[in-house]
Amino acid sequence: MWSLARPRGALLLRPLPRAARGWDREQRRHRVKSKWATTRSKVPNTQAALQLMDATYGLQLGHMWESVRLALLCERKYGALVNAWADSDGTGGELRRLGAVDLVRDVVTRSLAGRDAGEARRVSEPTAERPLDERGRESRGGDGAPCPSDPPDHEGGELGKSLMLESSVLSTLRLSPNIRCFTFPRGDISRFPQPWPAGALRLLSHYLLDAASLLPVLALDVQLGHRVLDLCAAPGGKTLALLQTACCDQLTSNDVSASRTGRLQRVLRTYVPRDAEEAGVPAGGVSVRTRDGIFWLKSAEERGVYDRVLVDAPCTNDRHSLHEEENNIFSRSRMKERQQLPALQTQLLLAGLLACRPGGVVVYSTCSLSQLQNSCVVEAALSLATTNHNVDAQACDLSGMRALFSHAFTFQEEEDRFGETVIPHVAANFGPIYVSKIVRLS
Repeated sequence: MWSLARPRGALLLRPLPRAARGWDREQRRHRVKSKWATTRSKVPNTQAALQLMDATYGLQLGHMWESVRLALLCERKYGALVNAWADSDGTGGELRRLGAVDLVRDVVTRSLAGRDAGEARRVSEPTAERPLDERGRESRGGDGAPCPSDPPDHEGGELGKSLMLESSVLSTLRLSPNIRCFTFPRGDISRFPQPWPAGALRLLSHYLLDAASLLPVLALDVQLGHRVLDLCAAPGGKTLALLQTACCDQLTSNDVSASRTGRLQRVLRTYVPRDAEEAGVPAGGVSVRTRDGIFWLKSAEERGVYDRVLVDAPCTNDRHSLHEEENNIFSRSRMKERQQLPALQTQLLLAGLLACRPGGVVVYSTCSLSQLQNSCVVEAALSLATTNHNVDAQACDLSGMRALFSHAFTFQEEEDRFGETVIPHVAANFGPIYVSKIVRLS
């Protein structure tokens, strides 16, 4: 017969106190020394971006960094690119009623007024023969090197002739009369309304973008019949601006990411008529591709076939990096990608130079203040083009563009022999945008 009594000397197992539970797990956890990378408090990506910018841009910009930093942390200012195929006159009138001004036409008006004033002064002053070297510098656009370009087209009517600005920028910048971008004056922080369906085709009325991002398109100087390559086209603002010129015989818009080219195609569907001829894009129309831009570095078939190439290269995207945690290139997981950016940008610009025909124009742009991503990339690409590919190219002097748009944008004071930089300012919070215009000579 079984006895339920506890035998003498038997141990009674009782549950351990709550404080003593998990002692073996504690011992295992402390067998290996903790790694600082896994135990430190995480720094937000936006804060990491700001710390790195303080360390680099503080040295690069000096006393200007404080004001630029403040502007970068504030809300950006937008421009409204009017859609030429969606009742542009009505849209322009509505935006003008809000107090906005047409940026390009305002530049033309200011330039023509300055020219007339200069002619009046020359009439009133006694004539004197100027030295030949002075006349040469004036025709070359200041002290910079001349920028070879296609001969001016004088068949565009009075408006087209007025846009052939008689200034130091004549040889490097011709403003398209078809690009209409409205901005609010300096110090005016009004916001534009969201685009609305307009016109018979019910396309969207205008496209909101950083107005300074139009400078690369204007510097590209697209003329009638040109074949144009937009190497890094998404999300589509610059492609749309190129189409507004109504000069592209064929426009190839490319991006490496399928999701980004999807965004580009959505922009085209909502802003551009499906009929290429109706859109003012003859013959080849718009071709959207999803390829690595370095393809043009290796492809022999499309080498030297484009008249104009725009390389809006991927960059640290300074303003986005200070405001958005997601998809932030300053995150720890993307550190290697960020460090490799200058090398990638150099390869993309080199691909653009090889895709461009001799005598054509390549424009390189970023939305970063970093010299490593801007002037250093241009210098490296020009050197590699000469040594590795026997391609001779030259950067143009864009000081004339700076003079024309200085009333609307704030430009970096420090001279850059390869391009110009629009820096953010609280009164005109556009940018940052870096622009370099390069002519392929051979």
